[in-house]
Amino acid sequence: MAVSTFEITDEIINSNRTIPIGKPNNGVEFRAVNSKGESIATGERGELYIGGKQLMSGYLDDSYATNEVLADFFGDGRNYLKSGDIVTIDQFGSYIYCDRSDNIVKRNGTRMVQRKLPLMFNLSIRMLTSGRFVRSYSRYCRRR
Repeated sequence: MAVSTFEITDEIINSNRTIPIGKPNNGVEFRAVNSKGESIATGERGELYIGGKQLMSGYLDDSYATNEVLADFFGDGRNYLKSGDIVTIDQFGSYIYCDRSDNIVKRNGTRMVQRKLPLMFNLSIRMLTSGRFVRSYSRYCRRR
């Protein structure tokens, strides 16, 4: 299920602007917080939490993993998914992916620890991230 939207136009492609994750869709809530649990401001980095009716009820037969990532983290009576994605917010209010807070990669709903993945996969990721598209993220996602 899509939780965010960003329209990529020719103007965006031809500009030097980073292509973001976008803004949350109707019925979806994004909260990006720093290590103190405070909402981040434009240009700061924080972990992305996702709330809304689209949330899963948990991982099949894995209550430990479920409790680690799905809970009322903010004390407002609503569950959020702790995505593990480190994001920033640009001047347009769009969320931009920067990094991961852990070494978990999800493929087809299966959680895999990255260090256990074959070397070839890691080499493929390096090749994919060596291009202009990902290099442009570094402008927004420098560690502060």
